[in-house]
Amino acid sequence: MIRKSALPLILALAISFSFVNPVLAAKSYYAERFDVLIDLQEDGSAIVTETVEFRFDGGPFTFAFREISAAETDGITFLDASMDGVAMSQGTQAGQVEVETGNPLKVTWHFPAASDTAHVFTVRYRAEGVIRKGNADALIWRAIPEDHDYSIAHSTITLIYPPNATLLEQPTLSREHESASTDNRIILTQSGLAEDEDLIVTARFSSNSLTQVKPQWQTQKEQADAASAKALPIGFIAGIMTLIFGGLGLFTYARANGRDLNISPATPTPNPPADISPAIIGKLTGQPHSLMGAIFDLAARNLLEVKEEKGIWGVKNYVLIRKENIAALQPHEQGLMNALFKPNEMQINMNEIATKLASKNKLFDEPLEQELIQRGWLDAERKQKRTVFW
Repeated sequence: MIRKSALPLILALAISFSFVNPVLAAKSYYAERFDVLIDLQEDGSAIVTETVEFRFDGGPFTFAFREISAAETDGITFLDASMDGVAMSQGTQAGQVEVETGNPLKVTWHFPAASDTAHVFTVRYRAEGVIRKGNADALIWRAIPEDHDYSIAHSTITLIYPPNATLLEQPTLSREHESASTDNRIILTQSGLAEDEDLIVTARFSSNSLTQVKPQWQTQKEQADAASAKALPIGFIAGIMTLIFGGLGLFTYARANGRDLNISPATPTPNPPADISPAIIGKLTGQPHSLMGAIFDLAARNLLEVKEEKGIWGVKNYVLIRKENIAALQPHEQGLMNALFKPNEMQINMNEIATKLASKNKLFDEPLEQELIQRGWLDAERKQKRTVFW
């Protein structure tokens, strides 16, 4: 699995904000070990066991979180999880594990608040269709995720394969490592992984010694690649023809609607025109996200406020707050406020902006266009002809 296959374990905490000494409230963590056991099955699947021992400094910490992507597999199935060697039942209370199936598979270990201690988290799951078919039966598996905001002191990757499978060469890791083997077990070790450093294990076996069935995801990928390769020449020719006829059409249109323009020489100025809003500039220059300029301009004038809040799993969340200040707004600014906020609504999540503007964009866009026309920067007649032409 060579794509981005998993997000790191995200360790979150519940902090009391009342009378907390900032020094005592500080916290950090690192992995003393991140071990992965890959047990290959005769049907081309693998049972994967991940064991991570975290050292917590400060706190308190209350849960650990893991996302496991099903990319380049035929599916991921949760089997079980434990903490400090004790199996956990499924649930959302302390001492339980919360499981959300799908892609990605989400696993959350809940535990009583802990500070300045270490805990061991284990998850076991089945990954279907991990053996790639070709000149050999190949396993390419990202054992350590490429995104993790903690260091890993030591990692042991253990590969177990069926006795009837024949290795073509010694399995390897994507970074310098040490290896050892006993019968049908390969042990690969690596130390000193920094933040966001991953490990990919690669093992090649004799063709059909592990499985004779090609995984579905590989078949679908090959079909998609073949379709793309077949369509490429046709698409290239179509693109050339579009450029030719499109160029002729534009030339004809330009000659039919040409005007003599008297353009005065440009006069440089060290400062931008203060009376022109960022939204007007964005509309004039064809920027697709001129509304963000309007939002930050309103924030600079203390009419809006962007505030950071802590969201679920410790992820940062940003909200947009409408201030009580009463000020004269330009038509497009008033339209923007009406599109974003319902009557008497004072706060929205920033990630809702695109959804709200999708259905009410005219409240913001049409006043911008009218102002360009009033300033003489947009010819309404030409715009109408252009719309009919296209």
